[in-house]
Amino acid sequence: MTTRVVFDHIDLNCTETQVLPEPLCNSCEHGYVFQEGVCVECQTNVQSCYSCDPLERKKCLMCNLGYRMNSKGECENDTITPNPDITPPEPPKYAVIFRIFLMSIMIFFM
Repeated sequence: MTTRVVFDHIDLNCTETQVLPEPLCNSCEHGYVFQEGVCVECQTNVQSCYSCDPLERKKCLMCNLGYRMNSKGECENDTITPNPDITPPEPPKYAVIFRIFLMSIMIFFM
């Protein structure tokens, strides 16, 4: 069997193909779904969407790392921006005193 004949029987967007008289795909590449015997491209943003709905290719089912799904079912960047209005609370006074005490003991025993 020549290389050309093999490629005629393999879906290039398939990650696990068995070479048979009829191509058999076990799973598709990222950004593709199995439909009507072949892997077809999702119609979502492939950068943010990991897997789309085979019945509705514009609908994302799972987002890529670094993205999260919002209430509309869209993948959005998952970077958390700190709120400048919120200041972290100060540690209680006894915690500061306890730290100084522990550091004194460590220095004493060195």
